[in-house]
Amino acid sequence: MISTEAFDAREPPADCGFLPRPELVIEVVPVDLLGDEEAGYVLYLNGNEPIDIEI
Repeated sequence: MISTEAFDAREPPADCGFLPRPELVIEVVPVDLLGDEEAGYVLYLNGNEPIDIEI
């Protein structure tokens, strides 16, 4: 299980030094690592890579 920590919609897309510039971003953390500030993932929803989510 994961916890969604943040959702960010950026307009105009953020200039993060890579393309495509992120427009929609979700930050997630596995629930067993919620206390760890360095744990988690950032998903760029408008990227070219497919995102697989198992429930």
